[in-house]
Amino acid sequence: MLYKMKKYYIFMHNYASAINKKSQEILGFKKLD
Repeated sequence: MLYKMKKYYIFMHNYASAINKKSQEILGFKKLD
């Protein structure tokens, strides 16, 4: 159970950082406009 939770937490963390990177890129493109 604990192993599954840890795996899920790591997955969510990676997913969130990927979204954060994408949104920062989009904001960067908007600034260039």
